[in-house]
Amino acid sequence: MRRLASFVAVIAMVMGLAMVLAPAAAQQGDIRAIEDRLQRLFEAGNYTAALAEANKLVNAAKARFGANGVPYAQALTNLGHVLAKLNRMDQAASAYKQALAVFDKVPDASSMVEALQGLSAVYEQQGRFADVVPLAQRQYEVLQRELGPTHEDVAQAEQGLVLALARASSQRFKEKRFAEAEQLARRAHSIHVRSTGGENTGEVTLLMLAAQAIRAQGHQEALDDAVGRLVALIQKDVEINDLAVAERLTHFAADYRGHDDLVAQVLDAEAIRIFEKKGATDDPDYAAALHLKAIFERLSGNQRQAEILYRRVLAILDKSGGPKHENYALALSDFANVLLDQGRADEAVPLYERSVALIEQRWGDSDRSLPPILRLLAVVQEMQGQHDKAEALTQRALRIAEAAEGQKGAEILRRLNLFRSATYVLGALSAALAAVVGYFSLRIFGEADSNPAIVEQEPHQIIE
Repeated sequence: MRRLASFVAVIAMVMGLAMVLAPAAAQQGDIRAIEDRLQRLFEAGNYTAALAEANKLVNAAKARFGANGVPYAQALTNLGHVLAKLNRMDQAASAYKQALAVFDKVPDASSMVEALQGLSAVYEQQGRFADVVPLAQRQYEVLQRELGPTHEDVAQAEQGLVLALARASSQRFKEKRFAEAEQLARRAHSIHVRSTGGENTGEVTLLMLAAQAIRAQGHQEALDDAVGRLVALIQKDVEINDLAVAERLTHFAADYRGHDDLVAQVLDAEAIRIFEKKGATDDPDYAAALHLKAIFERLSGNQRQAEILYRRVLAILDKSGGPKHENYALALSDFANVLLDQGRADEAVPLYERSVALIEQRWGDSDRSLPPILRLLAVVQEMQGQHDKAEALTQRALRIAEAAEGQKGAEILRRLNLFRSATYVLGALSAALAAVVGYFSLRIFGEADSNPAIVEQEPHQIIE
């Protein structure tokens, strides 16, 4: 438990012996008695009674030393502590601010730091993380000036500043103030790397905070730089064991599929490693990471391995809501693609049909993920001689594609019209399929912006 600030010793120092008259000595004794009662009540958790003593102490200190005296500011700090315990946060903040105003005029380093810490705690309780940043900066500067740059307390204050910046970045990201979120995260990253040398879990966390804000602004070049650094840290075997980080790595890997497949595979492999190391192999986010791995296995021609992975994905999702899970329908359709690649059309068709039904049920009958599935289903049915049904599916796919993506979307789908049952070539169909699926950016992993797992993760748990 916090020990309340004591200023009886300060009283003795500021009063010359020649000035210690009997009334002053009595006042000093009264102040000491009030302070002792306050401390006992505070430590006992009797904050209502402590509040009365804290107010007495403020009045006594002001009467004895004036409104610009250090003892008065210390009493205000103690009052702030009690009010915070009573969850009267606005009043606590006011008390701390009054104390800091006095310390600005009559500096007292240790007392100022205590008031700054108290006000920071109030703001954190209120979710005002951005307001904590200048307080953390001020605390760091005070300690550095008083103790020197190499003191242990200064190093701790510096990392406290990093934490404040990280929390503020997360807050601004949730508020969709992405430019501010990026600036705060970059500043935190810079300080952290300067003080620790980087190449640790903290740097990974701060890079990801910056990267998600950059991504939200659509700044691809800056995102490439941040993600490139992430990849470099992963390749240096920097220890990363946080599931929230693994989830975000999966989202970034999905973003980079088609843009830079090597980067995507490095990020995805690291996410899978973290999930497996943490024993989270029933986690739907682990299924998402396996799903992406299966996509790459299929594109590499490893159809059997892709099939094994898709069966694992569906088994995991079956435990997490089954068909109700947002990724289930698209896992089914991608699994069907693998079966179709292997000439197992009879097994693929039911999966395509089930996927279409689930998408329509969840997102509506004009969802932008439907056209490639409908067109491939049409191709298979055309191969099987069901021309009218195939044509109806194709026309529906074209209408949805044109409405969702314009003429370009419809034109991409028309590429599949080249493939008829008489000229069916597995490799050619696979190539066309890859182009269609890549263009439509299916919701395989959900929208990263709407799932801020790393934003809500307490940064202090993972910043070294």
